[in-house]
Amino acid sequence: MVAKHIFLVDAHAASRASIAEALSRAGYKVTTSDDGEHALMSIIMAPKNRGKSIDLLICDCEMPGLTGLELIDQLRMRGIVPPTIIMPDSEDEGVNPDLLREGCAVYFKKSNSIHQMLEQIGQLLDQQPADAFAGEAAAT
Repeated sequence: MVAKHIFLVDAHAASRASIAEALSRAGYKVTTSDDGEHALMSIIMAPKNRGKSIDLLICDCEMPGLTGLELIDQLRMRGIVPPTIIMPDSEDEGVNPDLLREGCAVYFKKSNSIHQMLEQIGQLLDQQPADAFAGEAAAT
C-alpha cells in the first residue's frame, strides 16, 4: 500500500518539525514548507514532479507570504481541493467562519495532542479514495 502524502505548512520550525516527525513515524509521506507561497508552488508542481500527489493539507493560519486561507483559496482556484486541517496560531482564536466556508475539514489547535491529530487524520484519509487529488493541478 502506498503511504498517504501529507503536505504540512507551518511557519514555526519547532512545531513543523515535531508534527512532521510524528506523521512520518505514523507511516505518512510528509512534505513540509514554512510559508504559503512556497507551499502553493510545490503543490501546483507536484503532479508534474514524479507523479506525487497530496492526500491531505495541514496548514498554519498565519504565515509569511500567503496566509492559510489565501493558500486554500489559491489551491481551490486551480481545482486542487484536498481535505484540510487548519491550525490557528493563537490558543484563544475561535473558529474562523471564513475557514469553515472554505471547507476546512478540521480546525485544530496546536496545543491539542499529536495523538488527537493523528486520529483526525486517520478519519479524514479513510473517507477519501487513494490518490483522489493526483493530477488535478495538471489540468490547469
